[in-house]
Amino acid sequence: MTLFTIVIICLRQVNSNEQFSASEFLQTLPNTPGASMFAHRSFSFVQKPKAKPNKKGRKIKRRPTLNDKKIYLEGWLSISSNVFRNTRIYPPIKFADGSENVIKVNNKNFRVNSEYVKGSKEGSPGKNYFWFRLSGRHIYYSSNSNDVNVLDNVYVSKISHSLPIRASKKGGNCFMFKDIRKIKFKVCARQIKERNNWLCQLQKNLGQPQDYVCRILKKKGKGPDGTEDAVGADNIIEKTITQPLIIIPQPSKMCNEKWDYSAKGQDWECQCSEGQQQSPINLPPSKNAISSSLKPIFEYEEFDPIATSDFKEGMVKSGQPIKIRYIKNAVRIYHPNMGKVITLDGAVYVAEEIVFHTPSEHTIKGERFDMEMQVIHRGVTTGDIAKTVILSLLFRKKAGIYNKFVEKLDIYNLPNPSEPLRDLSESLYIPYAFLESKAPDMPLLNPFSFYTYSGSETQPPCAERTIHYVSSKPIYIGSVALEMFKEAIKTPDFINENGETISPQFAPKNYRAPQKLNGRPVFHYDHLAFCGPAATNAAIGLGIRGKGRQQGHFEKKISTVSEYYFVNGEKPSGMPGAYVVSPKEAKENQI
Repeated sequence: MTLFTIVIICLRQVNSNEQFSASEFLQTLPNTPGASMFAHRSFSFVQKPKAKPNKKGRKIKRRPTLNDKKIYLEGWLSISSNVFRNTRIYPPIKFADGSENVIKVNNKNFRVNSEYVKGSKEGSPGKNYFWFRLSGRHIYYSSNSNDVNVLDNVYVSKISHSLPIRASKKGGNCFMFKDIRKIKFKVCARQIKERNNWLCQLQKNLGQPQDYVCRILKKKGKGPDGTEDAVGADNIIEKTITQPLIIIPQPSKMCNEKWDYSAKGQDWECQCSEGQQQSPINLPPSKNAISSSLKPIFEYEEFDPIATSDFKEGMVKSGQPIKIRYIKNAVRIYHPNMGKVITLDGAVYVAEEIVFHTPSEHTIKGERFDMEMQVIHRGVTTGDIAKTVILSLLFRKKAGIYNKFVEKLDIYNLPNPSEPLRDLSESLYIPYAFLESKAPDMPLLNPFSFYTYSGSETQPPCAERTIHYVSSKPIYIGSVALEMFKEAIKTPDFINENGETISPQFAPKNYRAPQKLNGRPVFHYDHLAFCGPAATNAAIGLGIRGKGRQQGHFEKKISTVSEYYFVNGEKPSGMPGAYVVSPKEAKENQI
């Protein structure tokens, strides 16, 4: 059992006879756990008293103590940002009765104060105004000046844009800034002198060059509103606010807890930003890569739509349909064993997940393709448990094409953010991705050319020790199928407070931007040079299924691992150690 300690601190009230005891304050809190919105962000604020001059007339700077929070400014302001609509960053607060408390914003993304009462002389002057306090680089705001619950704490990183001091009425009382996540916020005051006061003080706290009006008024010993200097002379109004301080233990911050693709992965943290072997990358032309005759063994299995075992912490349950899922910003399929890859050192990696990205994450010569299907394999042999192999198949749009693998997913019924689960209705076999829908079923994986390099997973936690195999020749996908994958990841429409339906205008994309190569070698396997042309659909269909016999034969080459190749014509290929075998043996041993 974990023991949490709640510490309550009461401070002396200087300019008011009203006092709150610890017990009285706790009685005002809701009894339902989690019912107080953002209650974990409660603070107490104590303003630093005015510095007194010493004998020489110089002001003595008071050393701040642990319990001090210097309040530079406070007052009624409004705040706007697109991020308020992002439920991943500002999730709804769920109550015990099943209801939810969500952040309300108007059509210009200004946050709405739910505690506003029209005509009240004590609370907010308007439905979009909150009580703001500035402490260092932190901006805190509450529903009213007496509220102990801080609705948000924004750490200001940079004043990104300040509107002209002598601007027109439209936007003249506002300024803009970015927080440490590079999210933009717009703050507006009711009067321009109040706006100038906040702007100049923030620029001073940040150490940024101050606006012209701030420098002029500072020389005159006046503040931005023309009164005695609130910035230049460093005079501070002495005020003590008595409020209880509740300290609630919080878990340590996890890297990339609410990651998404809005910044194409440029805002991801920890290994994602610090790693030296990150993926995806921009692949060079095949002629500029290191030619290699080495390739792993790809052995995939057709799997039924009904699971035969449990997997992935209950995501796959024995006896139930396999689900196609919208999860972690992409369409995904999980299965305990879709096949395996065996590398040259004998390591075995089992295919457990398929992810679709539109457009592709990997690029070739700077060209980004329409879709990328990643088959993620996890190491199962001793010493390879923490390693990963990813096979990436690149797709290019072409009208009139029906891909055999894609069509089996029921593309008109893919999961999406509103309905994240769909049942798989047909058996799947990864090699079908290389075939058109009308092609006969093939028991063999067609030879294909691919790049190889050492990288990482392309989503958080961006774990390295990952081998990438990326097809160098794109596979065709139909226009309709591609659009269905794009629609599946699109943010759904929503209705604002005015009853208007808002449709996101941006095109849905879920890819990470290319990462630096950092001197890593990139290899290329050309199946035409080392294996010969791929067997045609007709050759495999006729030669194995017995609906006719094409002039040709199969050959077997003895090695550490036997591999079967289809050779056109009746003449032996002459490959060292290879000899002719029956179609039946080739079929039974290649699967």
